Amino acid sequence: IIEVTTQGEIALGIKVQGLVSRAAQLLHVGECVEISQPQGDFILHQGQQPAILIASGSGITAIYSLLQQALKQQLEQIHVIYFNRAEIFHAELKALAEQHPQLQYHFFNTTSQKQHLTESLLQKLVPDYAQTATYVCGHHGMMQQANEIYAQKGAQSQLHQEYFQPL
Repeated sequence: IIEVTTQGEIALGIKVQGLVSRAAQLLHVGECVEISQPQGDFILHQGQQPAILIASGSGITAIYSLLQQALKQQLEQIHVIYFNRAEIFHAELKALAEQHPQLQYHFFNTTSQKQHLTESLLQKLVPDYAQTATYVCGHHGMMQQANEIYAQKGAQSQLHQEYFQPL
């Protein structure tokens, strides 16, 4: 789930290779599905400003949802750092950054740019990252790198992670 609108509509992120996504692609307009309430604790903490949202791969779906919350809460500054070989949500994120001056969007194509999460990149994009609430979701290697970066700075309390596990 990417977003629940004020009209009660649910926006889903559908990825061709995903198990649940394949099942969703077989649905027809008007069909009913059973859903449960959201579970987990990967939520934007109230009152924390600014925020850094880091995603890799399909972890962007959870980060996109947090971004929607951050924009609704009108956080004073939001950094989205997104690593992927495909440009899933890239156009949407770029458009949001153009509409919201407090949103800084950084996209890195991991195939053509060969860029991954490093301390030096984080320092360049958000110099005070170690003092900023940071939310990370994505591939295991990127998550591990984020843990190491924040541990070296003694800033583990700023790091909130959601480990993405394909079904």
